[in-house]
Amino acid sequence: MRCILCKKKNMELFLKISSSKYLRCTNCGLVCLENMPDMSAIKTIYDSDYFVKKRKGGIGADFVGEEKLYLTKFRDRIKRIEKRIKTGRILDIGTSVGQFLFVARKAGWDISGLEVSVAAADMARQHYNINIEVGTLEDEAFGRGLFDVVTLWHVFEHFPDPMKSLKKIHSLLRKDGLLVIELPNIGSKKAINADVKWSYLLPAEHLFYYTPVTISRFLEKAHFRIETIEYVSGGTGIGDWMDKKGLVGLKKFIFVRLPVVNKIINTAPSIIAKIWRNKELMIVFARKK
Repeated sequence: MRCILCKKKNMELFLKISSSKYLRCTNCGLVCLENMPDMSAIKTIYDSDYFVKKRKGGIGADFVGEEKLYLTKFRDRIKRIEKRIKTGRILDIGTSVGQFLFVARKAGWDISGLEVSVAAADMARQHYNINIEVGTLEDEAFGRGLFDVVTLWHVFEHFPDPMKSLKKIHSLLRKDGLLVIELPNIGSKKAINADVKWSYLLPAEHLFYYTPVTISRFLEKAHFRIETIEYVSGGTGIGDWMDKKGLVGLKKFIFVRLPVVNKIINTAPSIIAKIWRNKELMIVFARKK
């Protein structure tokens, strides 16, 4: 098997999780799933249940029950973007139920979203009055050079052809437009120490894993200039723990009724990342050349 990044035939077994195998290129370090699912199989994962609860194997998330956590996180992300571009047209790819776009719209941005799941797009319209385009990035017909910013929040690792996706994104951005990608860092201490128990190892969804080096190489090949890479911790895991213990009602009460607790839970990942130098998640900022 040839590595899609460096084109070398140096892929070896990296991790085995149940019946799934991840391979790692010994030349460049890119990690990928051995047997890639086709798009039709990928789409079946993202039904309505995916967005309201976490299922066996770590699939899905409770975007509704943990709404305040997500909104607080996305307020932080929009502030990071506004340090670089104050406002403009923004496209969020893999919009999920629309929480980032809800925050961006409140901050004065002209918003657009793209989501593969019909169920998620329906929820975005019902909960946030946001109309999202349904489809894949490659099939969508947005205008060339239309956007000042394109964002992908834990979406890029789901793409079966990352270079093709980056080239499409490149065409959508105006000259010197900003691309923001948040994704897990397979080279982080947390990932290395946790090995197969790392919480971000999701063979049903995550097709590729990146390090700062491999994501930078992809972006450079696609004619982007890396501006900076910021790091945050993967979070406290409190919501997941409560789900497993059957404490969904308590979780919703805490996240909705106790704003102080909500704030602590949201600020903890950045504090942890700074104190312990935990680089579990990367936020990559790159400019179109």
